[in-house]
Amino acid sequence: MKKSIRKLIIGAVMTAGIFAAATAAFAADAAPEAADLTGDWYADLSGAAAKVTFNEDGTYSLSFAGEEQDGTWELTEEGVLMDGESLLTVTDDALVFDDGEGYTYTMTRDVVESYVAAEIDYEAELDQFQGKWTAFKVGSDAALMDVEPEDMSYMEIEINDTEVTFDGYVFTGETMELEIQDGGLSGFFGDDESAMFELIAINYLKDGNLRANFVISVEENDEITYILAPEGAEEELTEAATE
Repeated sequence: MKKSIRKLIIGAVMTAGIFAAATAAFAADAAPEAADLTGDWYADLSGAAAKVTFNEDGTYSLSFAGEEQDGTWELTEEGVLMDGESLLTVTDDALVFDDGEGYTYTMTRDVVESYVAAEIDYEAELDQFQGKWTAFKVGSDAALMDVEPEDMSYMEIEINDTEVTFDGYVFTGETMELEIQDGGLSGFFGDDESAMFELIAINYLKDGNLRANFVISVEENDEITYILAPEGAEEELTEAATE
């Protein structure tokens, strides 16, 4: 049950097929010499950084969301063929992905920095947690991606004292009582395999946002992280901190 929930949320986060798309077709104008492609290329994928490295020996490596993927590429008359399946053509200074259905992104030589959540404020008081909070990032420390109200992975929470109501694709208005622990709110679900999560931990961050960790497996350190802003927060409150 727990693993299926993780797959459900991760699948929702990756609805656009971002990891796979990084090795799929790119739309462009002309194919340069192979040597022009070697080296590192970067893209901002919904607020998280992706990196592809083309090696001179015809291999590539893709890094995204803490995952690594290796494969091969070759230059053809139409462009670059990756893993013998996906066609990639390039402009002079960019790689532009277009799935033909309105989803596009651009890779360049410029380094892209991922969003990094602020540090936890362990001195925060309970009254700072109160009210409604809306998610604007979801994923893991390796890749916190943008999330919008229309996304399957979206989450809202409302905190009233230590009672927390969760509303989203997995939770639908469910309320539970959490405990004050280690400067935040948390709740254990024990070893019941039917439970959706083993642990939920909510912490106040130094930039005024909340961090909510939904732990599927404490032993395997398997979790989903949400970053939430207070309802109606000003835009500058949710600006990304970068590495």
